[in-house]
Amino acid sequence: MNLKLFPLASALCVLTMPALAEAPSPQTIETDFLVLAGLTYGGDDLYQVEYEDGSDTELKAGGLISVGAGLITHFNQYSIQTTLAYHFDSADADNGDVSFSRWSLELLPFYNIDDKHRVGLGLTYHMSPELESDFDFDKSTIEFDSAVGIVAEYGYSWDQSTVGVRFVSIDYDISELNGMDVGWADVSVSGNHLGVYYYYNF
Repeated sequence: MNLKLFPLASALCVLTMPALAEAPSPQTIETDFLVLAGLTYGGDDLYQVEYEDGSDTELKAGGLISVGAGLITHFNQYSIQTTLAYHFDSADADNGDVSFSRWSLELLPFYNIDDKHRVGLGLTYHMSPELESDFDFDKSTIEFDSAVGIVAEYGYSWDQSTVGVRFVSIDYDISELNGMDVGWADVSVSGNHLGVYYYYNF
């Protein structure tokens, strides 16, 4: 009996081997911490500072420096990145200074084309945007409503680093001027900007 069953058992083994070989590998999920730093430019002019030597500098609603941290989760060809960053610009003079700042919370899904290239489209939420000037001739604070925008980004990765080039579309509605409600005036500024970001995963 054993001799008769042995060829049948061998045939069954041969038939099942391709099925075993073609079984999909289990989905792997990895989560990394990250830190980021970015330079951005664009948006409406918010404030112009003129210096005694004739030069000047402008604060724009889309500038200038962003620093933060977050998490990125990888699964198969996709990743989801969540970050919290402080985004600000400022200008100083002998008689005072001016700054524009806000916090940005982002949810950015990516499609990983390969190990080096990725493209993403997601949402950014800018919290408590504020323009504050403190000069001898002008002491004022303009507050804007928190706003939701769209962010699109292309990234190039190597080792634990990624450089991203992005575009953000967002508008800020003015809500208060020196503590007074001016939301009824329905005034807004464009914070649309381009940016270059560096991410380090660990």
